[in-house]
Amino acid sequence: MLVTFEGGEGCGKSTQIKLFERYLKEKNIDYILSREPGGTSLCEKIRKLLLENKEDMSAKTEFLLFSSARAEHVEKVVKPNLDAGKLVVLDRYYHSSYAYQGYAGKQNLNELKAITEFAISNCKPDLVFLLDISYKDGFERKSMDENLKNLDRIESKGKAYHDAVREGYLKLAREEKERFVVIDATKSVEEISKTIIQEFEKRFIHKMNIMEEYFNKISSGEKTYEIRLYDEKRKNIKRGDMIIFQCDKREIRVYVDNLLIFSTFEEMLNFLPCKKLGFSTKARALKVYNQIYQNKKALKVLAIKLRK
Repeated sequence: MLVTFEGGEGCGKSTQIKLFERYLKEKNIDYILSREPGGTSLCEKIRKLLLENKEDMSAKTEFLLFSSARAEHVEKVVKPNLDAGKLVVLDRYYHSSYAYQGYAGKQNLNELKAITEFAISNCKPDLVFLLDISYKDGFERKSMDENLKNLDRIESKGKAYHDAVREGYLKLAREEKERFVVIDATKSVEEISKTIIQEFEKRFIHKMNIMEEYFNKISSGEKTYEIRLYDEKRKNIKRGDMIIFQCDKREIRVYVDNLLIFSTFEEMLNFLPCKKLGFSTKARALKVYNQIYQNKKALKVLAIKLRK
């Protein structure tokens, strides 16, 4: 699952990301936190060029630099961690470019989207938290914090620019209602954090429940299979139902009373076509499976039991 945090200057993103991190750690959710631009040594160099450079830079140049860093970041950080089943949390993603360089920078949004599609390889966020705040409130907040007083090149662009950024974000949120959660950033830190956690749990658990239906009930031809997880701690499958041999850390599949044991989910997909699981491709099935079961540390094998 990919979760991103967006918002204008002084919206409190950093504070809320820290609180969200604390929550994820408490819940033992396997995650990685990264930022844009950044996340790799090359991307951090691009970040420095974009934010610390005092020379005038066109919105088009800004966008292309952001996109270069984004392509590298997705390839080296985002996709590998999603594929490994981790929750990925990002401090800004491509919606920032649409708001800042697109709406505020007056660049053609369709062109920006085409380049973005190429850069991210269809790696879109499942959930976007937009912390909405006015220019006045945001910069008043920054002026009261000694650590935020030194503005970077983009932060220094003035009220009209940042008003356009805010309007751009709100337009994006209206267009992608299923993805965005818009939060009033003037509320208390505690209220905002509570909303973020509630929305995350609602989306995350809902997604798990929907996908559980695919894994628990699968039809293949005239036969119906029930998928169950073998977990030594939970013992979801009784020991009498199967025998598993271990050899050099490898699981060897055996058949006991019509029970098929698989060492990996991918091996199971070779037995049942992924479309029978409700997925368009094998890669998509693997991705969703990893996201759903990322917290089940003790997961050893998958089993499919033939219903009589």
